[in-house]
Amino acid sequence: MKPRQGREASGARAFEGANNLTLQDVQITAVGGHQINITQSQKDDPMNILRRYCEFQATHESETAAYAPRCNPGTRVEVLQDIMSWTICRNRASPLASLALLWFSGPAGGGKTCIQREVLERCQQQGVLAASYFFSTRIPNLDTSTPFVATIAHQLCSSIEGMQALLEEVITSDPAVFNKSLDLQFDRLIGQPMNSLNRKPKRWSLGKLLCLSDSSAENLSPVSKVIIIDGLDECRDPQEQIRIIRLLSSAIIKYSLPLRIVIASRPEYEIRSTFDEIDLQVITHRIRLEDYGCDTDIEDYIVDSLFEIRRKHPSAASIPSDWPSKEDIQTVVQRRLGNSYMLQRSSTSSRTHAET
Repeated sequence: MKPRQGREASGARAFEGANNLTLQDVQITAVGGHQINITQSQKDDPMNILRRYCEFQATHESETAAYAPRCNPGTRVEVLQDIMSWTICRNRASPLASLALLWFSGPAGGGKTCIQREVLERCQQQGVLAASYFFSTRIPNLDTSTPFVATIAHQLCSSIEGMQALLEEVITSDPAVFNKSLDLQFDRLIGQPMNSLNRKPKRWSLGKLLCLSDSSAENLSPVSKVIIIDGLDECRDPQEQIRIIRLLSSAIIKYSLPLRIVIASRPEYEIRSTFDEIDLQVITHRIRLEDYGCDTDIEDYIVDSLFEIRRKHPSAASIPSDWPSKEDIQTVVQRRLGNSYMLQRSSTSSRTHAET
């Protein structure tokens, strides 16, 4: 069989006589002889790259979040008020104004996640929610810090004007940024872009990066966006727990980011020790769930649940009218409170012994 001279010749002379030739995003392959193949390269969209490193089950918009329990109406009123007062604090004279971190601690089973979800919904209603991340040992991949920065950064693209364009530039210039250290990821994907936006001489409308006050209200600071992080103690590696706290606090100090960050966790040894460091103390507001009497909340919840059982039980007609008695309810409430206390003591003790 004779060779196909025409095809070989055209390949060999593909650029013959060309002037000012520019080839963009193409791949040139020498097949053999005088034949070459030219194929168009497909650039991966930077946002698609970002999504590959996200863990959407960790966010408030996940399928898991849709079925997560919430606070009973009328319960946890005082602690919710205190958290929200810190969240929306704008008075420069208030001691809360300079405290950009909030550590919300409490024992296992105390209802911190329910409270965090309620805070999140209120922040959404006020247009100040920036992002969320819910660690969990019960859901695959939510007990590690690996997808933390990418997941937060992806949400900031939607909640902060101008953020997506800056992130696209970073990812296009360095697609391997997600394989680098968590500290470098945070700095390049969140710290530097937000600092760049924060320094722009621009007035932001409500619901954007900043809600600037009128010039006459000199005692009011700009309204900051809020990031909610829950269950930090469920990140399995204690060193990663410490790392997340430090990278968040370092970014706030270094860039003066217009963010307020709520971190909820059990008072584990590593977390407590980190928040006790001097540089963290000066920017952290602390709220302890144990300081809020929740006997009434627990009692209301138990009463509602038991009466719901009475109403729906197949043998409802035969259940005595005085069931449950007040004494029985108080017994259950005290046992529930005792269990929370013992869980906290057990967790703290085991951590302390492990360190000695």
